[in-house]
Parts: sequence; structure tokens; C-alpha cells
Amino acid sequence: MDEARALLIAACCSLAKLQMRLIDLSYQRRKTGPHTWSMADPHWRVEELDPPSPWLDACAPRIGVTSVITAIALVQAHLLGMVETDGAIDGLRACVVLHHLSLHGNTWSTPIQRLAERLKVELPPEPRDATHLASLQGAAFPGRHKKASK
Repeated sequence: MDEARALLIAACCSLAKLQMRLIDLSYQRRKTGPHTWSMADPHWRVEELDPPSPWLDACAPRIGVTSVITAIALVQAHLLGMVETDGAIDGLRACVVLHHLSLHGNTWSTPIQRLAERLKVELPPEPRDATHLASLQGAAFPGRHKKASK
């Protein structure tokens, strides 16, 4: 296995751990004081993560944790599809896929910058220069697709 594929698998493992943490958190009530719980706004936000996750350092602080949980699943599916394909990994595409975790953040997260260094990819100054403001939501999954049998 080449280094790029190993790095993407490692990223997926790290994201799985984050996802499990966020799922656990989403089932807990938000504490707003020493003996008070939030009933008006029970949903956790990225800014409330303690400790914060470097994967989410490009997110807007008020993004909901449940949105991030969904984004992680989508990112993992795309990254694993890239691992499955033949040929070289497109490092910039991997970084753009990972950027989806920020839910349209304006900067590259620290882990994405480190991944780009390891993959020898030059990131544009702003993510929108690479994403062209497109969402990963409607993008086709990479990977081998079996033909439907008749």
C-alpha cells in the first residue's frame, strides 16, 4: 500500500474516533451552568467541544455537532472510495474532501495542511479556490462500481 492510501485510511480511523465522540456527546444534555441544563437549545455546537478537535478548527463555532457527524460519514465514504480506486491518489482532491468537515469554512484545518505537506500538494490560499464553492453532498463517489446485472 502506498503512503497516500495509508494516510487516507489513518484519517478515516481518526475521523471514526471523532465521530464516536460526537455521537456520545449528542446524547447528553447541554449544561449551561453548574446546575442548569439547556432546554431551549439542546444541540451541542462545535465551540462547546472540550477538548476541541483539530479536524474542526476551520468550522464556524456555532455549527451543530449533528451536522458534523453526518459530514464525517460522507467524507469517510469519499476517502475510502479514493483508497479503493486504481492509480495515484489525487492529493488535492483528498484535501478538498476533508475540507467538507468544516461545512464551508474559510480556512484549511491544521490536519488538512499537514496532509497536504505529506502528499506534497500545494493548497490554494483559500479553500473556495479549490472547491469552487461546490458541496461534497452531490458529488459522485469514487471507487470501483459494479455494473448492474440484467
